[in-house]
Amino acid sequence: MRYSFSDLPTVYVRVTGLNGKKAELRAIVSTGATECMISTKDAVSLGYRFLHDLQLRSHIGMKSAVTAGYLVDMPPITLKEVALGDLSATDVEALAYDVPDIAGIDVVLGASFLRHFNLTFNFKDGSFEIGP
Repeated sequence: MRYSFSDLPTVYVRVTGLNGKKAELRAIVSTGATECMISTKDAVSLGYRFLHDLQLRSHIGMKSAVTAGYLVDMPPITLKEVALGDLSATDVEALAYDVPDIAGIDVVLGASFLRHFNLTFNFKDGSFEIGP
């Protein structure tokens, strides 16, 4: 599948969380991110309610990641499925993060999703292709 972009490579993905809860979310494709990130509010709406409980969060452990130049500790979760068009991956590792609303995205598609597919960027014509 080929996608065009004018500024940043953004797409809509379908994310399945706990108990089959689903959402269509705006994502940016990031080849520099080792894992996917999802906004905490969207993760909670997908069934990961423990993210609001600081005591439970401390039991699941945190992972450190660099975002916007800062080292941040984030709780890891496993998304049941992430789908882009006809392509999907199951049990996708992700980090819950308070993505600023100004960013205009809900998800960062990192290598924990992208590694399942072939991905080619053409920045000259503002497109990327992703396939099996």
